Amino acid sequence: MRWSIKPSWAISTTLLLRKARCYAKRRWGKESSHDRLGIEESVAKGATLFTILRLPPVYGVGDSLYRLLPLMSRMIDKRPFIVVAESQSDWRWSHAYSDDVAHAFALAAPKPGESNRVYNVGENKAPTIMERISHLATIFGWEGDLVSLPGSELPPHILPTGNFDQNLELDSSKIRAELEYKEVTDYYDGLYESIEWYKENLPPVYKDSNFNYESEDVLKELVDERAQS
Repeated sequence: MRWSIKPSWAISTTLLLRKARCYAKRRWGKESSHDRLGIEESVAKGATLFTILRLPPVYGVGDSLYRLLPLMSRMIDKRPFIVVAESQSDWRWSHAYSDDVAHAFALAAPKPGESNRVYNVGENKAPTIMERISHLATIFGWEGDLVSLPGSELPPHILPTGNFDQNLELDSSKIRAELEYKEVTDYYDGLYESIEWYKENLPPVYKDSNFNYESEDVLKELVDERAQS
């Protein structure tokens, strides 16, 4: 089923756990899967009270999986434009800055509570993919064109895989209400620190990666038209 309008609700902690495991995929020469489903299931079966923090992709200094690098690699390579598939352009995916995640753990650890607790940690409102790239571009100082185009116009390596009819936006209202959690780092300061670290610590396989920019160059006329519209 495809939604005519993307559902706006965020993923809460009351939803049933998924049954399928997320298998590892290699990115920048490393395994990118950090599936914690099995750990959560084991903890929930124990007799001890527990507090579980469910995390989105975490970025920041020391991010060994380079989670934001795919969004900014063309800025690093001084490309004149970035193209996003229309199917993904308004998709929202919660992320969190590493210092903010550490703060969430610091709040939860000394307060075990009188019952089992599960909290989502993540941005209060996740930006769309286009908005996040735009935020990165502002901090990076990249002044190229950012546009979305129909998938039918794009080369295969730009086409995203997956179903983007549902956002992957976590509802973090519970931890904000019960533990008075809020981000301790300004959003743009976190992006700046992350960008600077990524630029100075590119993965070894980056320089050998084939980004196939030649196939993107043929999109310039379409990009110019969309940028001017």
